[in-house]
Amino acid sequence: MSLRVCANVEEQSPPFSHGFCEFSMPSTHAEHTVYGRRRCDRTAPPLLRPYGAAHGDVAALGKTNVLAPRFGEPIDAAALVTADEPALLRDTGWAPRRWTWAGVRAVLAGTMLEGVIRTTEHHYLVPDSRAALDPWVRYHEPHVVQRLRSETLLDELGASEGRSSNASTYSRRSWRSARRRTAYFSAVPEALRAELQPQAPLYATKDDQKKGQQFLWLSSPGMRTHTHFDSDRNVFLQLLGRKRVVLWHPNETRKLCPYPRLHPLWHKSRADFEAPDLRVLACENYSHSVALVAEVQAGDALYIPPYWWHTVETLSPSLSLSTLSRWPALYEHLNSIYGYDYLWDELLHYDAKAYALRTFIAKLMRKAEAPNLMADLLIQYAGLEHLATPRLEELAVFRRRRTRRRGRVARTRRALERGAAAEDAPLDAPRPERGHAFQCAIDVRGTPICRWCLGRINLDLELLMFRLESLPVAIRYHVMSETIEEFTAEALGASEALAFWRECFGAQPSPPWFLTEGGTPEHERLWTTKIAYERFDSSWEARLARLRLRKNGAEL
Repeated sequence: MSLRVCANVEEQSPPFSHGFCEFSMPSTHAEHTVYGRRRCDRTAPPLLRPYGAAHGDVAALGKTNVLAPRFGEPIDAAALVTADEPALLRDTGWAPRRWTWAGVRAVLAGTMLEGVIRTTEHHYLVPDSRAALDPWVRYHEPHVVQRLRSETLLDELGASEGRSSNASTYSRRSWRSARRRTAYFSAVPEALRAELQPQAPLYATKDDQKKGQQFLWLSSPGMRTHTHFDSDRNVFLQLLGRKRVVLWHPNETRKLCPYPRLHPLWHKSRADFEAPDLRVLACENYSHSVALVAEVQAGDALYIPPYWWHTVETLSPSLSLSTLSRWPALYEHLNSIYGYDYLWDELLHYDAKAYALRTFIAKLMRKAEAPNLMADLLIQYAGLEHLATPRLEELAVFRRRRTRRRGRVARTRRALERGAAAEDAPLDAPRPERGHAFQCAIDVRGTPICRWCLGRINLDLELLMFRLESLPVAIRYHVMSETIEEFTAEALGASEALAFWRECFGAQPSPPWFLTEGGTPEHERLWTTKIAYERFDSSWEARLARLRLRKNGAEL
């Protein structure tokens, strides 16, 4: 996969050219439509591009091991989950292993399939539009999404191998010459559900079976999923055709150069499996990773544990079934981590949030014995700095909100000053301007903090560490890094996260800390909480009401 920067160009890239485009204003890039999809023209070199020729099936990996099949063992998702390691089961005796393409055509006859993907690329890639940096990434989707009848899709899959009796000779030749690829990944069509029995062995629990997270996957040869991980347990059944699956243990995460958590591709690797660019700083150790390779054929079942990285290549026209079971403990811990109100969530002022967050992260690194946590996080953003810088549009929205609140406070203050002495209103400290370094230290003294703030931070830290230590060691470091990204984006804004990390943790020497003195204006302003401010604001309103009543000659 390649990332490119949009620019005004004279040449046009070919249809379905793969990549992402940096966010830019309409006047700085040219657009045109290919089969109803937006795309960019560009000649600037991609930020991530294939480094020379493809390396073959193992793609410059340091070492690969073969996952040996286990014969005659029945599918038991609960037992596979307990073992918590990849397993390839062959000759399982599960009923659908006797299917044929003719049988699938008969069952799906007349069914309309939504979301069929056609492409000339080899990647099946779906970004997460909910990611914090999504507004700053202009998607360039290298595929066409269509609605097809099942018969048409099955004919195309047959043509891709040159064996379909329903496809014309011209269709078979054009398919092979154009390197066209097709994929359908969606919930199981109703017409097929009754045939996929028995269901109980495929799910870890009865609750998972009730939820029924099951997906059908039809694909043509050459289609490959981008290297990624999932947080659910996956029992992968190969019903027809063959596929090759390459897996990596969660211990290999940093070697696989994952995208940052705030990026739309946050659970995917930045390396193109077939031709990784090892010159990218985040991918410099990719060639040292150790992978596990499994080739699945009709009737095989492959168990993929959570957080195991994997890429799936279709070797022949293929029909697969993915059955997902949730990892309840993981969701419980993550919901607790992200649903808790930390100190910076309760502070009123923007600069105070930054000071509290810096103190929390520093204590977390010390307690978790992870001194390289922030250095590794900065490496993840190497080459993506343009996506994590302050945006004028985001600052404008913040300023409009702040101005409205300041206007209300100022009107109240003026009214009080006319009738009685008023105290100064606490106002937000301004956010850093575009192009300016993030102010991690308030002045030459360093980063301020207060005594009660330290007590609260220690409490927050104990709760976070309890959740992190409840997770497997193999994924703990990765989850901790992701929480830092989420905390920073929530407290300071996603576009200012990188500046904050660089200023507070990348600068040498790093600013020291100092305790503010209670009773001073600095202390009172910095550590005002939202609850205290709301009470203070309510008292203003009450005093203003008294003044109005007195002015009208009434008694309160």
